[in-house]
Amino acid sequence: MRSNPLDNTREFNPRRFLGFAVASLVVLAGAGVIANELTETQRIHNVRAFLQAQGYGDARVEPMPGNQCWRAAEGFAWKTPTARGTACAGPRDKVVMRSLES
Repeated sequence: MRSNPLDNTREFNPRRFLGFAVASLVVLAGAGVIANELTETQRIHNVRAFLQAQGYGDARVEPMPGNQCWRAAEGFAWKTPTARGTACAGPRDKVVMRSLES
């Protein structure tokens, strides 16, 4: 029995270290993907709620590729039977209409 529990007598095992590093990267990447999906879903919901509050009714909202909006915001294209346009959503529940075509 060792007298000091911090006295490690095992030698360095590169396979164990590599396994731990790979597992950590997989967990962090998965958490990032899940957080991104949840954020995008929430922002789509916020754009729909904003458009309903403005009187446009139910809208089809899709994310736009690219960097149309400022930092911490995403661009979304929306379409209703009577109008279509773009909006920036974020941060949090902020929504700003960018363009409107009737």
